[in-house]
Amino acid sequence: MDTKKTNLFYFRTDWKEIVWQHNTRKGFVHKQDLTAVFFNAYIDVKQKIQSYVNRKNEFPENEVNELIFEFRENFSLTGRIEGVNYFDDLILQFIDYYKANNPHLLQMKERLQNTLNKTDKENEIDLTTFENKFDHKTIKDVYQYFNKELVKTNYLSEDNLKRFIHLAFILKAPLPPEQKITFEGDPQKGIITNIFYRYYRDVNGKTKRKGCGELLGEYFNGYNTKTVLGNFNKNPY
Repeated sequence: MDTKKTNLFYFRTDWKEIVWQHNTRKGFVHKQDLTAVFFNAYIDVKQKIQSYVNRKNEFPENEVNELIFEFRENFSLTGRIEGVNYFDDLILQFIDYYKANNPHLLQMKERLQNTLNKTDKENEIDLTTFENKFDHKTIKDVYQYFNKELVKTNYLSEDNLKRFIHLAFILKAPLPPEQKITFEGDPQKGIITNIFYRYYRDVNGKTKRKGCGELLGEYFNGYNTKTVLGNFNKNPY
């Protein structure tokens, strides 16, 4: 099974690969195959979380939320295979098992439990509750700006905007990401560069010039940071 490196969990299941193999009938076709994948991933995470809690005396809520967010991007609640134990359900069981009387864990379990029987749209984890690791703005500020400038103008899908924010602002993942994002409809590069320059100028307050250039140059297909920063220098758009 393919795995990829991350912070606390070191290596974890490549859910995109599992989905691809299942959908193309190249692997993980039968119910028991998927059940084994989810259960084995759960056991691995369970052991690492227990080790972390023992060392740090705290529960890694953000990291667990990121795991569930990543999982649900690939396996939606709609059309789940009856009888298969899914990864996020197992995580909820682990929270219940590990410290049933811990108020912090009970609150986390309640928040996650409330999503289990909702539609995919209702089930989406609210990105705005996460910490912004890129700059001083709130994730809500970031989302509102790029939603208005990119999603409402049909340059980017809602799902890809959330993926961008999750990678660049919440995870602050190593650059470049494994898979860049593509804009919709081949918009003019000057228009898109203008949008990111205005984020740097008006939202970021010109505190992270290179980083704001990387937001476009490193995360999106068809752009590179050196050219983006050169165009920032030529601005005033």
